[in-house]
Amino acid sequence: MKALWERSAVLDMVVGIALVGWVLVTVVIAIREWLAMKRLDWLGEIRQRACHALEPPSGLDELELAREAIRDLLAVYRNREDTRPRSQLVEEKLEDIFPGASLIDFAERKVLAELDDRAKQVIRATALRVATETAFMPWPLADVLLVFLSSIQMFRRIAEIYGSRPGVVASWTLSRKVLAQLVVAGALAKGGQWAGKAVGNGLPLLLQGVTNGVLLARSGVTAMELCRPLPFHACQRPSVIDFIKETFSELREKAGSPLPQE
Repeated sequence: MKALWERSAVLDMVVGIALVGWVLVTVVIAIREWLAMKRLDWLGEIRQRACHALEPPSGLDELELAREAIRDLLAVYRNREDTRPRSQLVEEKLEDIFPGASLIDFAERKVLAELDDRAKQVIRATALRVATETAFMPWPLADVLLVFLSSIQMFRRIAEIYGSRPGVVASWTLSRKVLAQLVVAGALAKGGQWAGKAVGNGLPLLLQGVTNGVLLARSGVTAMELCRPLPFHACQRPSVIDFIKETFSELREKAGSPLPQE
């Protein structure tokens, strides 16, 4: 009887420790997700203030709005090894450059241009991989799953490039925002037209793959706009058509078909 009681006590202790550990892990995960959401929202707030500085509401000082936005921008990038030198340069010029639009343009070119190039590389690589892998995939559900998982991974990488650290909830929230933007813009309906231009008339078998790649490219551009802490102003917004031409010329070469003459 005593041995049974001792085993029961040990079992209760083990269960208690496991429960405490589970609670601690859950709390840590919840805090990380909350911080990830706050970080993503913070980037959005900086972008909103920059938009107000570029088109200031009546009675507000555009230069002060711009400086507030750029100070927050520098707080995001000042301590990153890859952006510190350019952030310091912008900080040195913070009080010297005016009007507000010129300050935002200067910060955009110095701090974000290189990050834009990295995000474009991620989009291009993801779109090409998905287009190639789904072009001849015989299982439609596998297409959908691959596009979904690749989209989530691409969104996370783009968010990380611009200074966010998205967890599961933040990634899902970003995915919903991207989809909502695409629906509003009507980009999903245009996907078939863009796919037809990219494929041409000679490669009907690649249409599904190219359509998926177009969707990934358009989603990636929208994710850039949502994660980027400044609106596209001095730097040109990426063109989906350019993405398609660059990315799928390589796909056509893999398929062994020459590009059509325009």
